[in-house]
Amino acid sequence: GALGVGKTRFVQSFAQALGVRQAVRSPTFSLVHEYTEIVPPLVHMDMYRMRSEREAWDFAHYFDGEAVCIVEWASRIKGLLPEHRLDIAIAYAQEGGEEARVWTCEARGARYAVLLDAMRLDGGV
Repeated sequence: GALGVGKTRFVQSFAQALGVRQAVRSPTFSLVHEYTEIVPPLVHMDMYRMRSEREAWDFAHYFDGEAVCIVEWASRIKGLLPEHRLDIAIAYAQEGGEEARVWTCEARGARYAVLLDAMRLDGGV
């Protein structure tokens, strides 16, 4: 999503739902924040400042572990992302003269298709 669309706010809500109690902030300048107080840990990445996948290569190891990884600006490192994942896009929209958000979720792989279907059945998507 674009700047200010609500990516970090989504991560804050997601982290809270997982049980993270500490403040969740955008890792724009540090690039990665790890929340290890929960199991599995949550890893929040912001790739906005990455100019190439090569610059982000050191962060690819996070995808090999058990951590739940959320990547803002993931389009900048597409080639490093795991094959199986859930892609979430947030975009601005206008509804009745008011600014709104449109969420698009795409499952990549059977595990995430099941997860996405469960979210839809629960009314979450």
